[in-house]
Amino acid sequence: MKYIKIQSKKLFTHCVYSLSAIMVFALSLYYYFSYLNNTALSLSDATYYSTMFLTYALSWLIAPFLITRSIYFFIKMLRHGRKKGVSLFSIKFLLNPINLLILPGSLTPEGLTYRRRSLIAFFLFILMLLLMFSIAKYK
Repeated sequence: MKYIKIQSKKLFTHCVYSLSAIMVFALSLYYYFSYLNNTALSLSDATYYSTMFLTYALSWLIAPFLITRSIYFFIKMLRHGRKKGVSLFSIKFLLNPINLLILPGSLTPEGLTYRRRSLIAFFLFILMLLLMFSIAKYK
């Protein structure tokens, strides 16, 4: 985790792109419901609904990618990241290869990199699931 670097310029541009997409979607919702549909919808409600919709849709698109990435790097960690002589199903790991994520002492530096990538993708996947369920609860 200590090798993660935050690129503030890149982060800022992505935030600006996201906010502009939300605002374009909000204005289109506001226009549709106010002028074409003759239904009262305030600009703040349109912004709220567009934010919720875009977050929900992006969560559904990103979550499968994250779990696939987590599994991919976990398999790479198992195949290429173990030290010489470490068995995949050993009593040290209680016959469970997933315990290599918890006990990183038997991994090479390359395996530690795969472990870190797998764990980050998995925790982001859990975050996306929580986000999807929290938004679906308040729809």
